[in-house]
Amino acid sequence: MNTTSIIDISEAKMVSGMLNNDKDCFSGIYDMYAARLLGMIMKWVKEDKKAEILLHNAFVKAWHDRRLFEPSSGAFYNWLCSHARFCFHEDVACGISKEV
Repeated sequence: MNTTSIIDISEAKMVSGMLNNDKDCFSGIYDMYAARLLGMIMKWVKEDKKAEILLHNAFVKAWHDRRLFEPSSGAFYNWLCSHARFCFHEDVACGISKEV
């Protein structure tokens, strides 16, 4: 069995749990994607503290918007990335972060 299949199954179970308000599943999603998402955010802001705040905000927004995720509409990681981009652009609009 290849690793991608295991990751996809694990992600699918965690996303399903998240959609049913399971905070442990959401914590697993955080563990699975936080470092990757933080790396992406660091390319935008270049400051560790701001990047960590944006990461936090993106995951908080994802938790609040969890019922809006449609598994048939695309990859969950892409959905998380869109939340991170939204949080970054919101910060730029407020003058907190500068666009790269």
